[in-house]
Amino acid sequence: MPETWMQVAVILAAVMPGFVYQVSRRKVAGPGPDEREFAVRVLRAVAASAVFAGVYAAAFGPTVVRYVREPASTFEDIRLVALAFLLLVVLVPWAAARAAVYLRTSRWFAELSATLTSRLRLRRSWNPTPSAWDYAFATVRPGWVRVRLSDGSWAGGWFGYDSFATSFPEPQELYLEVGYVMSEEGTFTAEVSAPEGVIIRCQDALVVDFIPPEN
Repeated sequence: MPETWMQVAVILAAVMPGFVYQVSRRKVAGPGPDEREFAVRVLRAVAASAVFAGVYAAAFGPTVVRYVREPASTFEDIRLVALAFLLLVVLVPWAAARAAVYLRTSRWFAELSATLTSRLRLRRSWNPTPSAWDYAFATVRPGWVRVRLSDGSWAGGWFGYDSFATSFPEPQELYLEVGYVMSEEGTFTAEVSAPEGVIIRCQDALVVDFIPPEN
C-alpha cells in the first residue's frame, strides 16, 4: 500500500495513461466491436498502461526512483513534477491515441501495408474488419451510392466527405450528404430530393452499389 503522496502519484502515473489512451481513441475511432463489455475495456486500458509504464521506466527510471526514495526532494521541484505528470499521464497518451488512429486509417498507410504484404508474399489468415459493410465503407472513395430496398425501390445519392456510415455492432444505416430522386430502374435523375442529406436504413437492403464519379 502507498504510504506517501509521491507513491500514490507513481501508482497513478502507472495506471492512468491507459485509461486516458482508451478515452482518446474512442473519441476519434469509436468503440470497437468487442468493447461492449466493461471488462474488456478495463483490460485494454491496463495493458496500455503497462506499455506506457514500461516506456517511462526505461526513459525516466532513475529519476522516478530518486523521487520515490526522497519524497521531500519533490517539494523543491514541485512545478517540474506537476508538469511532467500532466505531460506523461495525460497529454502523451491522449496524443498517442489520436496519432495511432490517424496513422492506421490513413490511405497511404493502407497502401503501404498492402504493398509490403504483396512484395513479401505475406497472407493474413483473417481480416479483423467485422463485416463486409464496415470493410466497404472504410475503403470507399467519394462517389455515388444507391441502395435497393427490400420492396424493390431504389434510394441513393452522393457519398462524400460529409457522409457517414454506421459500423458494427450498430444497425446498418447510411447518411448521404445529398439525396437524389431515383428512377424505377435504379438510375440517378437530375432532381435533388434531399439537398441537406438523407438517412437510409439498410438492414434489409438487397444491394448496395458504389458508383465512382464520372471523370
